[in-house]
Amino acid sequence: MKKSNTHRDRVYEIAREYVFQRGVAGWNMDDLARDAGVTKRTLYKMIESKEKLIGEIINGFIKGVQERIAVIISEEQEYYKAVRNVMAEFPALAGSMNSRSISDIFIQYPDVEKQVIAGRNELTAGVIAFFERGIKGGHLRKDLTGGFILELFQAMVIYFIKISNGGEAFSKNITAAFGALMDGLKTDAADETGGKK
Repeated sequence: MKKSNTHRDRVYEIAREYVFQRGVAGWNMDDLARDAGVTKRTLYKMIESKEKLIGEIINGFIKGVQERIAVIISEEQEYYKAVRNVMAEFPALAGSMNSRSISDIFIQYPDVEKQVIAGRNELTAGVIAFFERGIKGGHLRKDLTGGFILELFQAMVIYFIKISNGGEAFSKNITAAFGALMDGLKTDAADETGGKK
């Protein structure tokens, strides 16, 4: 690996930690250069501005979630297992995007928020289409819509973010809630494996 790629990887690794733990105000480019072990001049050869760096990090995070969900949707053969795996991606996404530091970033850099909204809309459309496919395929109740199912999942995530301190309790509660919700979304004719009775 070239030394420049190693420096770049280190810069982005530290910047990701800064963004998700400190937001905007808790660091500057001098801190980043120092902690990444590069000169400020080298840093600005890699990065145009702090705003652009923050936008790349947040959008990269969302794209990573989108890619994992696309793989699950395309490769998992059991529909209910795919739904559970897709929904497992949402707590991490929602938890990161609802933090106080992210809110501060959006206030400071409105263009970053616009980019995030565009990425979120793309992700939302893909997940809604996935639920619609489940409804049409007889896996999920026909009296629901893909958009409504997604709203249910999002409401649960927001609720558990508000009442828990994150970590293990949040993951445990949201997993149990997703399981209970899925049992209520299935058609009467579908069994646990996604087949028909």
